[in-house]
Amino acid sequence: MDINRVEGTGMGHHRTETEANKNRDEIIWEALAQNPSVGFSVVDISGEIKFTNQKAAEMFLGATPEDVIGKSLYDLFPREWAD
Repeated sequence: MDINRVEGTGMGHHRTETEANKNRDEIIWEALAQNPSVGFSVVDISGEIKFTNQKAAEMFLGATPEDVIGKSLYDLFPREWAD
């Protein structure tokens, strides 16, 4: 029994559960990241901004995502906020 496969719909193709979960996760990520009314950022453990959407960049800094991705929270905010 192959428990890592699920039947697709419509075209009769097969997908693994991992592929199905990845597609679901990508859809959720895209919805969060691109929602114009929700500020959303990803910051790693060292404080480096790995991703921010337009709303978050505007809300906190009046900037664009390109202005802040790759920078540290300490570069952008007072230490007491960044901690």
